[in-house]
Amino acid sequence: MTNLFGQTDAAWLSEGIIWAADHGADVLNISIGLSSGTTQLRSAVQYAAAKGCVIVCSAGNTPTLPVVYPARYPETISVSATDNRDAILSISASGAEIDMAAPGWNVLSTWHLWSSPNTYDFRSGTSQAAPMVAGVAALIRATRPDLPGTTVRLILNASCRDLGSRGWDPVYGHGRIDAALAVANAKAFGGSSGGTATPGGECPADMNRDGVLSNADYFLFLNLFAARDPRADFALPHGVFNSDDFFSFSSAYIAGCGG
Repeated sequence: MTNLFGQTDAAWLSEGIIWAADHGADVLNISIGLSSGTTQLRSAVQYAAAKGCVIVCSAGNTPTLPVVYPARYPETISVSATDNRDAILSISASGAEIDMAAPGWNVLSTWHLWSSPNTYDFRSGTSQAAPMVAGVAALIRATRPDLPGTTVRLILNASCRDLGSRGWDPVYGHGRIDAALAVANAKAFGGSSGGTATPGGECPADMNRDGVLSNADYFLFLNLFAARDPRADFALPHGVFNSDDFFSFSSAYIAGCGG
């Protein structure tokens, strides 16, 4: 998707996204940023999302400019970068499109220059942060290959460690990723209570109030959580949606609401 100078354009990137989606990719990492989008690129992203791909993109090392493409598209997970102290990198982009943050400071990775081909180097930026999120998404999919891409994204959001302003903000998004928490939440999703009758009285985890705990309740909770609906506000302080709400719901669900 790049030329000899490491450059690309929207057409090449679009072709790469479609090729990956057509060849069984579950998670796409796109550490590439373009200043403008195209109809072809948007269509390619929508195509991959419809195929069930989790599409993770670097937000851009452009703190005074908008989030780059394709990270600006709503079908993608837009990633900002933090340092080794959980502070946002000064070069990291921010904006309404940011979904989450990940470590992106001084990361050792493969590197290639004409003067030093096929080697390794320490690099910093959102291009280093995005693969961290893609890796966590891959862990979720390895743990629960039955989950669709939209659910993987919701679990990623719910599993972030809140940083910056309480709740979502345009710098950290939902917060900094937490791989262990994400895998734990993936394991809990649709847990052992699926399809069991609720005990007497109203059960808070019975989201659709049909008297049975099932995956339908879990899906409803995740969708309400993503929409910041008060019915998914399970934990104090109320009015704030974070992983505490997810865990409170999961605990009630797995326990069968106490009995």
